[in-house]
Amino acid sequence: YPSCLNEIMTAGEQLKITTELRTFFTKLNNCRLFNQYGPTECHVVTELKLEGNPNEWPALPTIGKPIDNTKIYILDKKQQIVPDGEIGELCITGKCLAEGYLGNETLTKEKFATLQLPDASKIRMYRTGDIARYLPDGNIEFLGREDEQVKISGHRIELGEVEIALGKLPDVQQAVVVASKHLSEQAQLVAYLQSNDAIQDNAKFREQVITVLPEYMIPSHFVWVKDFARTSSGKINKKALPLPKFERPSNAPLYRKPVTETQKNIAKTWSEVLGIDKIGIDDNFFEMRGTSLLAQKTVSALRKNYTYDVPIIKLYQHPTITELANFLE
Repeated sequence: YPSCLNEIMTAGEQLKITTELRTFFTKLNNCRLFNQYGPTECHVVTELKLEGNPNEWPALPTIGKPIDNTKIYILDKKQQIVPDGEIGELCITGKCLAEGYLGNETLTKEKFATLQLPDASKIRMYRTGDIARYLPDGNIEFLGREDEQVKISGHRIELGEVEIALGKLPDVQQAVVVASKHLSEQAQLVAYLQSNDAIQDNAKFREQVITVLPEYMIPSHFVWVKDFARTSSGKINKKALPLPKFERPSNAPLYRKPVTETQKNIAKTWSEVLGIDKIGIDDNFFEMRGTSLLAQKTVSALRKNYTYDVPIIKLYQHPTITELANFLE
């Protein structure tokens, strides 16, 4: 370990304090870590200093406070300043702003806008597209990109928290979590996991996941990769991640096709709601990626298309097509 190091600066990706990072800084003997934030259009504009015992550092540190000659405003969709503690778009003002995008006047006007302050004065700002809020201590909590905000079953999901939890599990070198509508109208979490062999039993792995994450934060899909594609600046290229594919769970029962009219109607509805072509009559709705919101959608579709009256609680009590068909018949 390079014990001569006194300060380390990090920027670019959201900082996650992993087990490896805690071990590294413990060995460095009081080296300070500076978490810096700043888009290319403005360079660094905030900074948080982490020092002391690395084991006491938060898993997802804030991005700190604005540096000199810079001011950060959190705005709502009407570009009004929100009260401290409320969530909004992080916007930057100060001497750090670039002049704009060379040869792209339209984008320049969109991103480099004018902010009207409470005293009626106006100031030039840069709209980052990042979501954040001011904490009581004056630090800014970074909450991700505006176009990557995720709500699953009514819960707001912080993707970084899911990545940290997955990264603590055996055989996971690094985890990247995204929200995708590739296999469903409803956004689902997809976890991309880097491993040495890139071959894992997802059913067994899911048993490990439920020990570190609540149900609503558990990804619907796990995709194992040997390495992540990178952009020219070294960041993980999320656009190059492979699309998830549905694979029948290894612990699923032997496939049995629907026979009765009721079974066929239920199977057709489940296939449409879950985005799965082939569902057997012994398959469990909730083990095939079913969620509470999808359960409500399923009950509604059964009532609308086949006049089947299925109280939502009955789907939980009879989660297979065989059981549900027997209840209806």
